[in-house]
Amino acid sequence: MLKKRIPGLVGVFVLLLGAVAGISLLRNRQEIREKAAASASIWLSAPPSVVAGEPFDINIEVDPGSNLVVGLELEMSFDPRYLSISGISLGTFLPGQVDIVRNEIDNNAGTISYVIWINPTSRGYASARGTAATIHATAVSPVASTSVDIGPGSLIASYDDPGNNVLQTASGLVISIVSPTPTLLPTATPTVTPTSLPTPTYTTTPTLTPTPTISLTPTPTCQVSAPVFNTAKITPDDNTLFSSKTSSVQTSVSVSSFGSCGASKRLEFWMYPQDDPSMQLKVCEYMSALENVDYECDLFIPRPLNQRKFVWKAIAYNESGSTSIERSIRIAYEGDCDLSGRVDIVDYGIFFDSFAKVDFDERADINSDGVVNVVDYSYLFYNFGKAI
Repeated sequence: MLKKRIPGLVGVFVLLLGAVAGISLLRNRQEIREKAAASASIWLSAPPSVVAGEPFDINIEVDPGSNLVVGLELEMSFDPRYLSISGISLGTFLPGQVDIVRNEIDNNAGTISYVIWINPTSRGYASARGTAATIHATAVSPVASTSVDIGPGSLIASYDDPGNNVLQTASGLVISIVSPTPTLLPTATPTVTPTSLPTPTYTTTPTLTPTPTISLTPTPTCQVSAPVFNTAKITPDDNTLFSSKTSSVQTSVSVSSFGSCGASKRLEFWMYPQDDPSMQLKVCEYMSALENVDYECDLFIPRPLNQRKFVWKAIAYNESGSTSIERSIRIAYEGDCDLSGRVDIVDYGIFFDSFAKVDFDERADINSDGVVNVVDYSYLFYNFGKAI
């Protein structure tokens, strides 16, 4: 099928005008959520001096500052020559149902990977200082000083600033290990069983099959009539749901009959937010349009995205009037991994199954930064239960 696109400079001008004007006309009706600056801090606390051979605790303390914390992803390191870690107990910093997503201790490499977050079904957040977890350690041998460090890959997710790491400062600790007294007590080593979650299944959105093209036979005598769109050539279909990552949507129509008797025929594409039809913007225009030709127009989705529903309209003109068609476009909430129209427990399953994996489901990388981590989870948590 012959394809037509906006010519040269006219196309560039129209697209730029559409993007800029689209943002301006939509902002009047948007609710802009103010984001709090990253202000959370985390530090480790323990006795400054411990006895070799004896157990002691290291607390993971968190001060959310002005943020509303929903999850932590911590990478820590220690010297296994002097310390041995037996387990980690969940603290009370995060409220509600807390999922222990990762609880990995390697006493050979001297590393700890610990990830916790508030389950999305438990709507809450931490806004006050508290203990996120307690590390159960044992001093192995005497040394003047040894450290437990928080790695640069550590992250804190918040409800008030989804998609960003709000961790501002992180501080480890330094302790000394002294020689034991002659009488030593045996060390009991508790065992902590990590919590695991089942992996749910999910379904994908079916693909619609277009209906056959209908050809119209012109009448022998020219008589002006209303333009007719080829319904099989209108894309996307009405009420189509797109990913939250969508930046532009390609629309396409074909006019099977302009109903004209030789006068100029014109085709226009418009868009507007569904809740405000008065704010219409012309995005593309084709002068001297032809019948049975696919005409395309890229509709740019304005950012920041607070509107979720848009309408695109195609208008075909002849010498006596016009005919228009309208279709809706829906933009999913961040975290709607399966594009069901709702952020729910199925999306949580998709995300959880890909968390921290090298080979992951691209749908779980909600902010498209190439990794699936607690920052992506903050989007899912923030939008959990929302539907479009």
